[in-house]
Amino acid sequence: TPAPVSNEITGPTGPLAPEWYTAVNPRVSIVIVAFNKSEYTIECLRSIWTHTAGIPYEVILVDNGSESVHCDQVRPYLGPAQFLELGTNRGFGEGNNIGVERAAGEFVLLLNNDVTATPNWLAPLVEVMDTRADAGAVGVRLVYPDGVLQEAGAYLRADGTAYQRGKGERAETSHYDALEVVDYCSAAAVLVRKEIFLRVLGFDLCYDPAYYEDSDLCLKIEAMGFRTYYCPETTVIHHEGATSRDASLNQGLHNVVEVNRQKFLARWQDRLRAGPPGTAVATPLPGCLAAPESGPARVGAAAAPALRVGLYTPYNILPGGGERYLLSIAEALRGFADVELVASHPWSRLRLLTTARELGVDVGNIRPVTVAEARGREPYDVFVAMGNEIVPPIAPLGKRNIFHCQFPFPVDRQTFVKRRDWLNGYDSIIVNSGFTRHHVSNQLARNGLDTSIPVAVIAPPVVQLTNTDTVKLPIILNVGRFFRGGHNKKQLDMVRAFKRIIDQGRGKGWELHLAGAAHPEFEHREYLLKVVEEAQGYPIKIHVNPPLPLLRQLYHEASLYWHATGFDIDENRFPEQHEHFGITTVEAMSAGCIPIVVATAGQREIVQDGENGFLWRSLTELRTTTVRVIANFDTAEMQVLRANAVRRASEFSSGVFAEHVRRHFGLI
Repeated sequence: TPAPVSNEITGPTGPLAPEWYTAVNPRVSIVIVAFNKSEYTIECLRSIWTHTAGIPYEVILVDNGSESVHCDQVRPYLGPAQFLELGTNRGFGEGNNIGVERAAGEFVLLLNNDVTATPNWLAPLVEVMDTRADAGAVGVRLVYPDGVLQEAGAYLRADGTAYQRGKGERAETSHYDALEVVDYCSAAAVLVRKEIFLRVLGFDLCYDPAYYEDSDLCLKIEAMGFRTYYCPETTVIHHEGATSRDASLNQGLHNVVEVNRQKFLARWQDRLRAGPPGTAVATPLPGCLAAPESGPARVGAAAAPALRVGLYTPYNILPGGGERYLLSIAEALRGFADVELVASHPWSRLRLLTTARELGVDVGNIRPVTVAEARGREPYDVFVAMGNEIVPPIAPLGKRNIFHCQFPFPVDRQTFVKRRDWLNGYDSIIVNSGFTRHHVSNQLARNGLDTSIPVAVIAPPVVQLTNTDTVKLPIILNVGRFFRGGHNKKQLDMVRAFKRIIDQGRGKGWELHLAGAAHPEFEHREYLLKVVEEAQGYPIKIHVNPPLPLLRQLYHEASLYWHATGFDIDENRFPEQHEHFGITTVEAMSAGCIPIVVATAGQREIVQDGENGFLWRSLTELRTTTVRVIANFDTAEMQVLRANAVRRASEFSSGVFAEHVRRHFGLI
C-alpha cells in the first residue's frame, strides 16, 4: 500500500485550496494518468497538495477508463484539479498526450499515479530548467517505499536495454548527488518543456500500450538539441508497476517489453551505438515530423469560419488503410473546409499528427473532438462516418451525410436492428473498390435496406513513389500490419514460402523484408513474435513500425512486391477476409516494384496478370512465379512490366483522389 503522507490537507473533511495552485498562467502543469488503483491516485494527489510550494502549478488528472468506483473514490480529493475522464483506456502514452494538450504551463511534469511526492520536490526541477538552457527534460531520484533506490537517471545500452543508475542501492547513497546528463529518465516523474514535447509529437503511438515511450521521448528531445538531466535534489516514492503488474487488470503486458525494444532499436540503433550522451552529435529525428509552429490546438479552441466537415471513426487510430482514407479526405479539403476528427472518446491531436506523419498525409489544422462535443454544436455541413458493416456505426451528424463503408463485414442481428434506420439519414455511400461496391449492393438488397442510395467508388489515394535514381536491390517486400485473425496479412505464409525458395537454392542473394505497424493488443504482439521467430536464420528482415523515410527507402530499393491477404480463404464465403483494394500494392508499383500478388478481390482490379505484374493462386505458384522473375529480372520483358506497373499506379494518385472527393462534396 502507499506510504502515508501528511494529513495537513484532507479532501473529504473540507474544500482543498492549495496555496500555490492556479489555473491561470501556471508555470508547471502536473499531468497524472490513472487506471483504477484509486488508493494510489488519492495518495499521489494528497502528497501534491501537501508538498508543492514555491511554484505556481495546476494538476490535470487523466482517467484512462477506470471502473466507476475508482473515479468516485478519487473525486473528494481532486480539489481544484482538472479531471479528464476518457471513458476508455487510451494507454499510458496517449493518456499523457491528451493531458499535455490541456496543459497551460510552460513546463509539464509527467507523473505516474503510483508516485508520492516529498517536501520541496518541484522547485529544484524548475530551477534546472531555468538555469540550463539546454535542458529539455529533468528527472528525479526515484525511491521504492522501502528506501531502496529505483533510479537516478538511466543510460541506454547498444541493444536498447536500460541501465538504471543506482537501482537496488540505498536511497541515501552519495554516489548520485550531482546534477548529471543522462540518456533518459523514467516518465514516472519527469519535467519537460511543453513546447519541445509538442514539437516532437509527444509519446509515440508505436509503443502502445506501454514501455520504451519514455526512452524514445528523451532521445527525440536530444535530437532536437536538448538534454535530459538527472536532478538529485528531488526525491519521490514510486510504487513501481502498481498498475501494469496487477494481474487482475488483465492487460497482457508480459510480451510487450521485447516487442517495443525491437521497435526502439530499429529507430535509434545509430544513436545507441554512439555511446553515452554528449559523446555524439545529435542525430536527426528518425521519421519524426515537427508539429506546426502554432502547435496542437487546445481542446475547445474556436474554429475558423468555413465549411464544417466532421470525419467519424469508431476505431483506434493507427497508421493503416482506413486512417489513410479518412485523413486523406481531410487533406483533400484543406483550403475548402474546417475539418474535425470525431470519435466516441478523446484522442490527442498529437495522435492525429503522428498517424498522418507515418502515412505521409498533410492534415493541416484538423482537430479531434468527441461525439458528445459534436452533438452539442450545430450540425456539420458535411459528415462522413467510416464503418465496417452494411449499416453505419453512428447516427448522422450533418446536413449532408456520407457513409464510407470500408467493407460490409458480418454484423450481429442486435447491432443491425439498432443501426438500420441510421442509414436512412445518409445521402450516399462511398467505397474503395468495385469489389466492395459489389458486396455493398448485394447486402443492401439482401437485408431489405434502401437500394436507391448511391454507392460511389472513390479508390484510396496512393502516394506516388517513382524514383528513377534508386538502384533496385534483390529485395522482396511486403507492407502490412502485424495482427492475428480476420483480415490477417499472412506474413507467416510468406515467410514460409520464402524459406522454401532459399532452401531450394533458388533465391541466392535475395532478402525478404516485412514492414508494418504492430497492433498493441496481446494476441497481435504474440503473432508478431511468432513471425520473428519463424524468420530466424534466414535472410528475412522485420521492420516494426518503420518510420516513413525507411518505408519509402524499402519501396525504392525493393524489386518485387508480395501480397497474400486472403490466401487460402474462400472468397465467396468470407469476402471480408480478402484485400478490398490494396494500397500497399499500388505504392510498391509506383516505386517500380513488380507485384506478385494473390489473385483475389481488389488485387485483381489493380494487377493485370502478365501486363503489369503477376497473380498467383497457391504458394507453389507464388514460389515458381517468383523464381522465374528472379531468373529473368534484368530482361527487357521485366523492364516493360516495371514501367507498366508505374503507369498503372499513377491512376490512383492523391491528386486523383482529391478531385473525386471534392466533386463528391460538390466543391468542384
